[in-house]
Amino acid sequence: MELRDSVTKENLLRAFAGESQARNRYTFAAGLCRQNKLPVLEEVFLYTAGQEKEHAEVFYNHLKQGGCENVTITANYPIDLPDQPVKLLELARGHELEEHGDIYPSFAGKAEEEGFAEVARHFRQIAEIEKVHAQRFERFAKLMRENKLFVSDVETGWICLNCGHVLTAKQAPAVPAAQKEERRRKHLQYTLSQLGMAGEKGAKDIVDLCLLLMERGEQASQVGVGALCAQLSKNPKSMEQRARRAVERGLFHVASLGVEDFNNEIFSYYSARLFPFQEVRAEMAYIQGRGARGKANLKHFLDGMLAAADED
Repeated sequence: MELRDSVTKENLLRAFAGESQARNRYTFAAGLCRQNKLPVLEEVFLYTAGQEKEHAEVFYNHLKQGGCENVTITANYPIDLPDQPVKLLELARGHELEEHGDIYPSFAGKAEEEGFAEVARHFRQIAEIEKVHAQRFERFAKLMRENKLFVSDVETGWICLNCGHVLTAKQAPAVPAAQKEERRRKHLQYTLSQLGMAGEKGAKDIVDLCLLLMERGEQASQVGVGALCAQLSKNPKSMEQRARRAVERGLFHVASLGVEDFNNEIFSYYSARLFPFQEVRAEMAYIQGRGARGKANLKHFLDGMLAAADED
């Protein structure tokens, strides 16, 4: 039997879609954890999201190798409604256990029945990995429920996610102000790299502006970019121009991602958060040869960066 004539091809697409959606759900959950000042849980979700991407690629490659150009399926997929990190951990655990205990073993059985031994092996192998994911989510959900994410009954090791220092104690230490600023700086730089802006001359100016706003607990829309630049540079107009050009570059990059794939996770996460969406739409139309360019709004961008980086 050819894969394109089988039920297994439909199960592979169901699995590919499920893993792809899990990756996005976990990426969204990581963003929520960041907003709730829980960088440890953010990393747990992002770490697992990366593994879901690899699983999706395994299933996708089987479909490609089988010449399955178009596949139609009917399937149900979860929407995680809560906005509480512990609830998202619990839901994630349940989804992973479904794949481990029911969905993938049944897909493996069907693949074996239809003569696709390698596909069956991968379904069973990934089912076991999903069990590990479930145990990971359950462990952190339990720590959250018991208020022990940063507290232990016995002395244990606490590792700094910034420098790697390990402290043996019953409670995680407070983060010194200098380390907080460095973590914020690194997070801001990472965001700019995702937006294709890291190499722009204005990237450092944007980071410095954001750090100043964070230090004062203010927003660019309240203070004004010119006034901020005047406090950081002897040539505030040049600084503002460099920052604005960098934001224009970011707008172009994000719009390009949206033109290529409207469901791209970087486009989905940042397009409305860092830019007025009508300007993103205009830039997308410009890239497609329709209309004038979108306009970069530096104040909007800076305030969006503050929201994205507020994890301390």
